[in-house]
Amino acid sequence: MASTIRFRPSGLTSVARSVGIAALVGGIAAWMLGNRVHVELWAQAGIVAGAGAAGLGLATLRFRRRAPVMIELRADGLLVEWRGGRRREHRWAEVERAVLEEEPALAWRLTVADAPPLVLADDGLDPRAWGLLSRRLKAQLEGAGVPCEAIGEVARAFAAADAGDDDDVPRARIGESHDVDEADEVLEQLTAEEQARGALLAGETGQFYAHMLKLDALEPERSGAHMKVSLYAQALERGELRWLLFELWDVDHDARYELGGALASALGRGLEQRGVPLLAALAYSWSIDAEARAREEALLEALGVAGEALERAVLPHARSYYAERSAREPERADLLYRLARVEALLGEPEPALAHAREAEAQGLDDLELGVLIAGLLHALGRRDEALARLDAAIDAFPSRGEALALKGAWLADERDDLTGAIDCLQRAVARDPALVDARERLRGLIRRLSTRA
Repeated sequence: MASTIRFRPSGLTSVARSVGIAALVGGIAAWMLGNRVHVELWAQAGIVAGAGAAGLGLATLRFRRRAPVMIELRADGLLVEWRGGRRREHRWAEVERAVLEEEPALAWRLTVADAPPLVLADDGLDPRAWGLLSRRLKAQLEGAGVPCEAIGEVARAFAAADAGDDDDVPRARIGESHDVDEADEVLEQLTAEEQARGALLAGETGQFYAHMLKLDALEPERSGAHMKVSLYAQALERGELRWLLFELWDVDHDARYELGGALASALGRGLEQRGVPLLAALAYSWSIDAEARAREEALLEALGVAGEALERAVLPHARSYYAERSAREPERADLLYRLARVEALLGEPEPALAHAREAEAQGLDDLELGVLIAGLLHALGRRDEALARLDAAIDAFPSRGEALALKGAWLADERDDLTGAIDCLQRAVARDPALVDARERLRGLIRRLSTRA
């Protein structure tokens, strides 16, 4: 069995399923309506198309908010990455129990020591890829002595086969929907990826772009991702290394891992040659290449920086970068927001609040900015204003649960208002079931409240 296997959930797999269901529901509704009152055929078609479009929008939003961008199973543990930079990494020895459930959807629920449960759902993985993930995961867990259980007939079927049955399938990563009889096509894609990766690392830009064009033809559904990597490679050629680093650090987390992290390796090498070892180490940390990780460790050791402190050590560089860019492009509200966020992480709430309010005055209106301003007001001791900002964000973004989760935490920690906190956390989880931390905090508060009764 391969020591490492990587899965990249595909929005195409997830969204197509939801759109089909929505269109089917719309078709049934149009047929039933047509049997009751006279409805023109074009109007019925419009109902079906509208239902499909609504399904597309909702499914895309749900997928981007909940599904991870990468699941990596290794010999010693697993790594899961989500959009926005959130990640969890655990050794197999840290997993205490594993349950494969089939309601409300197929998902592995891993009970992890000293951490919230880790849920790996089938969202974005076709049955072939999900079956492979389930069997490999189960084999690794059982090899580590972790008790595994499958609840339901479908779940037991996915976990039943021997993981070794898949070893003859040529696959270094599972990315999109592929059937068993498409193994040759998968191998061709992987070969093109490896060729593009090698060309990028060797600085052979002409060959690199040729291989990316071939990948575009093989994977047209990922054309946008391929185009971004090509644009980033052009930034490397032009020497725009700081821009690329902070674009990957703060904006486009998904691109870090394209082509096995070859872009990150090339960026790290360029920054190291420029004499910026700390930023080079950060870039190397996004690569899976053994040589890149060795360079990361060597640079951090020379700098006297622990690996877990790397992100914080980079913050002053990020502040300097965003301050320079904001001065050159004062109309860019997004740059002001990023500067404010970095200043907040550095423990500088006053300048952070000033820059956040400036971004808001320029028209930036999103949940993240509202929550940031609330957090900064809270840090400055302006608690009532902070709660008012959270309430405004809760009302302005009725499908999002983050502001409710933060309000619940504040009510519990600072006012000992367990009833109010539980109400906020229940509403947060109802809006977004993927808020695992909110769910776990809710359970803890319910237990605390029950002991007081």
